This record gives sequence, C-alpha cells and structure tokens, in this order.
Amino acid sequence: MSHWIINKLLYMTITSSILIVTIMITKKVLGKKLSVRWNYYVWLLIIIQLLIPMSIKSDLSIYNLLTYDNLDSSTYLNNNYSKPIEIDEINKNSLETDTKSYQQSKQENVLTLRKLIYIIWFIGFIIITIYYLIFNLKLIHKFKRCKCNDLQLEHLFRSCKSVIAPTQNVRLLVSDFINVPSLYGIIRPVIIMPKSILTNKDEKEVRLLLIHELMHLKLRHNVIKGIYLLLTTIYWFNPLIWLGLKKLDEDGELYCDNEVVNFINSDDNIVYGNLIIDLASYDKDFRLPIQAVSFINNKKYIKKRVLNIAYKKSKNHKTRIIGCLITFIMAFTLMTSAKTDTSLLADRIEQETGIILNTEAKNIINILAKDDSGYISTTHTDNDILIKYDYKTNSIKQHTNLFSIRLMDIDGIPKKCVIYIEQLDRLENTNSAKKHYMPLFTEILDSLFNNDEITNFITQKCSIKSSHNTKETIIDNYKINHIMDGKHKFYISWK
Repeated sequence: MSHWIINKLLYMTITSSILIVTIMITKKVLGKKLSVRWNYYVWLLIIIQLLIPMSIKSDLSIYNLLTYDNLDSSTYLNNNYSKPIEIDEINKNSLETDTKSYQQSKQENVLTLRKLIYIIWFIGFIIITIYYLIFNLKLIHKFKRCKCNDLQLEHLFRSCKSVIAPTQNVRLLVSDFINVPSLYGIIRPVIIMPKSILTNKDEKEVRLLLIHELMHLKLRHNVIKGIYLLLTTIYWFNPLIWLGLKKLDEDGELYCDNEVVNFINSDDNIVYGNLIIDLASYDKDFRLPIQAVSFINNKKYIKKRVLNIAYKKSKNHKTRIIGCLITFIMAFTLMTSAKTDTSLLADRIEQETGIILNTEAKNIINILAKDDSGYISTTHTDNDILIKYDYKTNSIKQHTNLFSIRLMDIDGIPKKCVIYIEQLDRLENTNSAKKHYMPLFTEILDSLFNNDEITNFITQKCSIKSSHNTKETIIDNYKINHIMDGKHKFYISWK
C-alpha cells in the first residue's frame, strides 16, 4: 500500500505543480484581460487534479511529448550487461541464479527508499493534521462563549441573509478575540463579527460587512477553501500547493468584492472601498486558521481590491469565450496523462542499450507495456535479451517476478526461448496474481509461437507444484524442455 501511495503522491504533486505554474503564468499574461470570476475558478483545476488519483489518457496530453510514457509509468530499464551465456550451457546450468539476482539489490534499495519517503510523508501528514485539529477544537471552544445579543444587528443579519443566502443554515456570532469579520466552518458555518468594529461602524457599513461574508457563503468559498486545505495536509511537502492556497484566497476576495458590487447600489461602492482600506489598518490580535474566509486576509492585496471595485469590468462574451477556451486547453493538455504508445518502449530500449531487438522481443515488450499492474525490466548480452515482468507488491520479499523470458539471438535469428514462471503459491495474493498475469502470459505465448497447443501446454503446466525432474515435449517441431526445480522453466527451441 505504501508503494502505491508514494507513486501516486509523486505523480500527482509533479503534474499539479506543472499545472499551478502554468496557471500562474497564464494569469500573469492574460489575467487582467479576463474576468475576476475566471481568475478565481481556474484554481478549481488544481483541486480536481489533486482529488482524482486517476487521470484520463489523451492524445492531447502534454506528457505525450516525453520520450516514453507519462510520469506515472511503472516501466524501468536496466542497461547493465550480464555475462554472455552460450546456448549449450543453458541446458547444463539453469539460469535460476541469474534470474533471482537480477537487479535484486537495486530493487531492495528502491523499496527501502520508498519506505523511508513514506514514513517521512506520513509523519508530516499526522503532525499537520493534529495541529489543525487541536487549533480548531480550541477555536470551537471559544466560539461557544460567543453570542449575538444585539437584536438590531440580528435583524439586519437576517434581512441580508434572506436575500443573498436564504437556504443556508448560518449563524451570526459576536466576538472580542478577533478584529476582522470572517466566515468559518463548512457543515455548520458561522459568521463572526468583531465587537471592536461594531462599536465604530454605522449600520450601512455593518450591512456591507455582512453582505460580503454572506456572499462568500453563497459562492461556497468556505467549502472550496476547506477542500483545498485538506489537500495541503496531504501534499504538505509541496510549496507550490501552499502558494496556490494563498492565491486562491486573494482571488476569492476579488471575486467576492466583484459580486458584492454587483449586488449593492453604485452609491455604496465608495463606502465599500473605504471600508476595505479602513479594516486593513486593524491589527489582528488573534489569527484565524486558514480555514476561515476573512474580510481582510492580505494587506498587500488591498490596492488591487480597491482598484477592482473602482474599475469594475463589464461582462464581456468575448472574454468568457477566451476564458473557457483557455480552461479547456489546460484541462485536456495538463490534466490528462499520456496515451501510451507501446511501440515507444521498444524503441527506447534499442536506443539506450544499443541493440536491435528482434520481432519476438518487440512483441513481448509491447504487450507488457499495455498493462499497468506490473513492472517491465530488461537486460541483455550480445546474443540474448532478458525481459522480466514483476507484479506490483508491497515488500521486498514479495517483489518477485511473475515471469521472465530470455530470447537467444544469433545474427538476429531467434534460436531459443527460455521462459521462467514464478510459483503462484509463493505470492501473497494468488487469485489477484493469477488474474493479472495469466492473460498477459497467454497473449505473449500466442504472439511468440502462434500455436494454441504450445500455449495450452505451458499454461497448464504452470499449476504443477515443484518437483525435481525434467521432461521433453515435441510440439510442431518445437522442442520444449520442461525443468521443474522450484521455478518452472521452459527451454523452447525454434525449428
């Protein structure tokens, strides 16, 4: 399980980082020409990307430009040359040692590193989760002492709520431990109004403050921010995701201001802008956790908010079309994975190893590359190539190959095929292993020999328990040596 988690975390954090950087560059170049609504909701692409562990494969994905498959690939290559083995020597000495030792130390190192990464990630996740849990429990405890005893304020709140968010179950609280109006909570949200502000503001200003927080509620900003916060606890190690949360806050305030200005009278725009400037001068004696959606969350962003109110853009169908087009381009190019062209793996092997694969080897690699439930590894000598298929498992002990196929080549002509098959009863999940590898193995045998008798013969022998003996079978001028000595091996000679 830890192996799968680390793979997914790395894949998701890399792809989401690329998407975040692309969004920030796009907003920098075109953000002023597009609506504040688009500038906010484009961040939902990040949430969708991080929430869905599986991605759709597409020909439009930018990851198709990579040499081989996408970043979530489970295929790896090994360019280490093994000692050349003569064909006659195979019949005398099995390749058991060669197969068992093949990349064993590398696999152990990789798995050990993955476990270490998993432990570090899990510790960070637990620490951040506990921190927010304790922080919020303390905050909820403080809220229990807060009430709204001002009937006039309560009446003003209800009148605003009935127009902006009539179906929302939200309460109004008055607090003396914060200085900025805020919306807090998802399931049972509350709007918190500071006593210090209520004593210094008139009814019109208080009404605008309530409208602002209720507009956050109507736009579901508290829910969106809560989901994003959950994602930051999972991807706590990625600074770009934390930066995305900050930008989400800033753009959320701009969008909320824009909707408030659409709701209120134009005569109140100046009052609303002055209210933002005035509240920015307040010092916060108590900082709310980042779950809260506050009226003022970044003093450096005040100028932009005021300018956004003063020079509010009118709705433009052209900008909407451009915004939708940019969103679709990002979604289909950056949120999808590469549509794997299996022939690329064989080409990559030829390029990196410097050998020319025969047709049989390419067929095997292409068939295995279509499957994502295991690993492919290759090694070669001057006259042969070994192709291994490992089932995805959680521990070093279980990380044993289901089968490997060694093709002997002399001058590009296949002379012998050596097939190793791991005993099913040595795997942790026999049914799962059998379900995944038998169809693949059958397909490979069919591609190698195009002979149902050979395929049926070998697949039936797979279920035989270990016994120390050797049998020779002739099928259509193919000589099959079946050696059972702890691991099934079939030495098949071509005609």
